[in-house]
Amino acid sequence: LFLAQKNRAPEAFILFDESINLSKQNPSLQTDQLRNRLLLGTEIAIFAIKPREALETIQAAQKLPNPKPTDMIKAATLASRAIPAVKNQEKLSDAERIKLASDLGKTSVAILQQAVLAGLADLDFLKKNPDLESIRDLPAFKELLKAVELKKGN
Repeated sequence: LFLAQKNRAPEAFILFDESINLSKQNPSLQTDQLRNRLLLGTEIAIFAIKPREALETIQAAQKLPNPKPTDMIKAATLASRAIPAVKNQEKLSDAERIKLASDLGKTSVAILQQAVLAGLADLDFLKKNPDLESIRDLPAFKELLKAVELKKGN
């Protein structure tokens, strides 16, 4: 992550990719450790302006069993943060950009829905967290807010 923050994201992404490949070959690696590595890799992918890879690592992390609500929140915020990076993908057609941004938004909201089912009830977090700015106008996100408001009211 340090390399990515120092404008050396492509190098950081290559190292992350190698780390994930080694992790997959290590059967003794605990699920939480692999999930943390995947989420860290998502952050590196965002710095490297690789939103498709960010989506893939988030989806891989979500397939692992027994995610904690904090892991869900992190994955959802990372998916939302990757959306602006889609605009910088010159190699993608407009249709591909739209689809990728939509997939990231849907993934972010779906993960937040899971987090709400697991106990997330912090409406202020959902309304004010700047990392969720990219998904706030999505109808599914607005429905999620209403559901949390109803849940808090009961």
